[in-house]
Amino acid sequence: MGHKERRLHQQSLLKEQIMNAALEIAEANGWTSVSMRKIADRIEYSTQKVYELFSSKDDLILSLVRKGIALLTRNMKDHNHGENPKESIYAMIKSYYKFAWENKALYRIMYGLDGVPFGVEETQPKGMEIGYIVCELLQKQFPDLSNEETFNKVGIIWGAMHGIISLSMAGHILGGQEKAELLIDQSIETVLKSLS
Repeated sequence: MGHKERRLHQQSLLKEQIMNAALEIAEANGWTSVSMRKIADRIEYSTQKVYELFSSKDDLILSLVRKGIALLTRNMKDHNHGENPKESIYAMIKSYYKFAWENKALYRIMYGLDGVPFGVEETQPKGMEIGYIVCELLQKQFPDLSNEETFNKVGIIWGAMHGIISLSMAGHILGGQEKAELLIDQSIETVLKSLS
């Protein structure tokens, strides 16, 4: 590996370290407590070095949102298999909420929770890929649906999942994660039954 490649590799590793530090701080204290200074202290680098790799906190957050969307999209694609579209829909739904539980700080920043705005214009096209994956499965299961009806059903499914996950993360669902998963499953079942 040449000098330039080694330097780029080291920068890539440091960027990942910075993003992980931001997630750890957010997980412990919420996104509003994340600062470039705290990140630098946590990774034992200068604030200047952090700013060399991320021009601002917003730049860092946008990078994290992009990372989260890529991870969630890949996760959902990994569960989009099998001959039975309905089973694939449920597998993808479960992979979605499993991602949310396992990546709480990342999920919260992806969707602008904790009072931190996220980059809708910058990330919407990639974020829409998640919806298109579910649209494709719904159209396989329910071929008589128009594109608009399919997209509306995906919106209802996402709204139910995201709403329940957000309420659960905020501590507003008695029974915690287990109850939230049950409510999500029941919501999805209701939507799918309405299509039959």
